[in-house]
Formats: sequence, structure tokens, C-alpha cells
Amino acid sequence: MASLAARVASIFRRRKILKVEAVFTPTTQADANFVPRPRLSSDFRSLLATPGKQGIVYGESKSGKTSLIKHELRFAGRVAVNTRCVVGMTFDDVLTSAFDELDAFAITGATHNLSATDKAEFSAGLAGVKASAGTSVTTQDGTTSGRYVAPQVTAQRLAKLLGIADRIWVIEDFHKLAEVERTRLAQALKVFSDMAADYPLLRVLVTGATDSARDVVALDGEMHTRVSEVPVAMLDHKQLKEILRGGENLLNVDFVEIESQILSLSAGLSTSCHQLALSACRSAGVLETQKETKRITAADLQVAIEQYIRDTSDTLKSRFEAALHRQRVRTYDNTEFILAALAFGSPEGMLRSEILSEIRRHAPNYPSSNLTNYLRELVEEEDRVASSARRRRESTGSPSPSFRPMRKRFCTSIPTTSIRS
Repeated sequence: MASLAARVASIFRRRKILKVEAVFTPTTQADANFVPRPRLSSDFRSLLATPGKQGIVYGESKSGKTSLIKHELRFAGRVAVNTRCVVGMTFDDVLTSAFDELDAFAITGATHNLSATDKAEFSAGLAGVKASAGTSVTTQDGTTSGRYVAPQVTAQRLAKLLGIADRIWVIEDFHKLAEVERTRLAQALKVFSDMAADYPLLRVLVTGATDSARDVVALDGEMHTRVSEVPVAMLDHKQLKEILRGGENLLNVDFVEIESQILSLSAGLSTSCHQLALSACRSAGVLETQKETKRITAADLQVAIEQYIRDTSDTLKSRFEAALHRQRVRTYDNTEFILAALAFGSPEGMLRSEILSEIRRHAPNYPSSNLTNYLRELVEEEDRVASSARRRRESTGSPSPSFRPMRKRFCTSIPTTSIRS
């Protein structure tokens, strides 16, 4: 007995102690608990091995695009310069942000009557790139220095610096740029492809929503053969289960009692799975790797769900109130029927015909025209909050927007048999 206890103690001593926040990471990229996806890894590595190929990594929000890129770049021993796009940014802003990441500065201001040294230094390497034209300049009128401004800020100059430094430029959330700025960025990608002869390892990786890849090609037809499209789908139950299994091994916990519920509520999103697992662990008092296996219970998951709802209650409430609001009583509660059908569908979304079939299981005479009209209204409401790409997808009968964890939980409580006459 003593020998067994000694072996267990020895095993635990070899187990690395991790904080729960390092294992379940809903708001940051997965590291210790990253779940590999072999097909995606193969596509990504093929992209990195092909000179002149630029990458478009696209998929639903929170599907794991950034974690995939981080993992694969680490595997390849490559270092990234990251630029995150936000609404309102211009193409020039995107370039300037990349120069900032390279820590590139240039002198601005007075250039006459120099009375001191004007230093110019350029160094490139794996450790970083720093370009400066006079980090210390003294003039009779004083010294001024600043960041690159036009005409120094160009795609060609940035590509050269990145190529010399062996850096990969990662542009996140491409879809948030206005169309005119996306067009300029798509054209800039050609510059990077053309410079592959001088810098074979030069790459740009663009991440964005589901329509980002087609946008790049549509905005500049010449990019058709110069980009590699890497679609990142939402996770299936097997992959979500691997997140929980990884957490069990790293923290010495047991999710068996609540595993199926977490998989269902996560709706294909790794971030939701991480959030629910993290909150459930905290509820159980698991803040780091345990000495003895700790079972996470249904009561702990309930606490996690309630916390999730509190954190997003106002947003969820406003979205559902907008969706379910009826100006007058009609024969059918159309929006309730649609939301309930979507809640029982695939996390990836449903085709219009699939939604209609699900509704008619409860209301056999439900008119097809009602679905068309109200589906359009729901999508237009979604568009006011999300991107216009969703409207184009839905109006043509393509997969409908999937409903996220707590929205799905809410929808499943809607009574689909309540037909008003």
C-alpha cells in the first residue's frame, strides 16, 4: 500500500502544475491544451512550403483560426508580425501598424542646419527588424523623430523588411475593413507574391470571416493562383471532447458527469467549450492541477451556465427581443418556429429546406412563403450587428447562421407546438 502511494506521489511530482487559466483559454489562443487538426495542419504546412503563396485562413468567429496559425508557425519555427484590423482602419493604417510592429522609425521634421550626428541603421534577423534614419538627431531648432509616413510606407518596403527579417505578416479580421481598403490590401498581396524570387519565405496570412477568401479573389482576380485558402470549420463533438480530455490530463479532473452537456452547449465553438469548462472548474474549487482527481459535477456546470448568462444577459436579451417581437397576432409565431428549428439543427447551420422540414414536423401546414419572409427579416436584424455577408448567404438559401451556446439553450425552450388561430 505504501509502495502504491509512493508511485502515485512520484507520478504527481512529474506532473507539471498548471493554473486553470493556462489550460482553458476562452479569450486567448490555446497553448497547453491545443487540439491539433491533422488536415488543417497539412494544408497549412503545404502553404508555408510554397514560395509566393499567400494564405487566407477563414471561418466562423471563434472557430480557432488564430490558435491554428500560432501553433503551426511555432511548429515551423517562424515568427509573425501581427496586425489586427478594426472597423474604420484604412489600408495605410494596416501598413503603418506592421511597420510599428517591426519597430521601424524614420526622422521627420527639420533636415537643414544639422549640427549633430544623423545616424542611420538598419539591422535584420530572426530577433527582429529595426529600421531607423537617425534615432538621435540634433539641430539648431531641436530634434524631432516619428514613425514612417508616406511615401516611405509602401507594400514594397514592408515586404522587403519582412523578407530580410524572415517574418510572416499575419493580418487578422480582414473582413472588418471597408471594401475599398480590402481591394487595396488584396492588390498588395500581389507585391508579396512577386517578391518571392528574392525572399522565398515571405508570406502573408490573412484571417477573416467565412467569405474572406472569395472576397480576396473577387477584389483582384489575379490572386486566384497566388493564394491558398484554408477553411477552419467549427469543431465536432470528437474535437471538443479532446479539449475536455486535455483539461482532465493537465488538471487531474474528471468531466464525465457533464461532458455531454458541455459538448451540446458549445455548439461547435472551442471558445465556448473552454469558457464552460473554466467556469465549472472554478466552481469546483479547481484553480490549478490537483493532487487527487477532482470530479466536476452538474452543479458546477450550472454555476458556469448562469455566469455565462449573466455576462451576456443584456446582449442576448436584446437580440431575442428584437427577433421575437411581433407587431400583431398572426396565425403562426413565425420567428419562434424558425429559432426553435435552428436550435435543434447542426451547429454549422441549416439550409432553408431543412428549416422548413423541421418546422413542419410540428406545424404540417406551415407556409413556405412565411419562412422566406421571416428568415429574411431575421437575417437583416443579424446583419445590423454582424457582417453583410450573412445576408447574402441566407437570401440565396445557403446555410443559415448557427446559434451559439446560450442562444441555443434559450431556443430549445421555445414551445414549437403553440400555433395560434
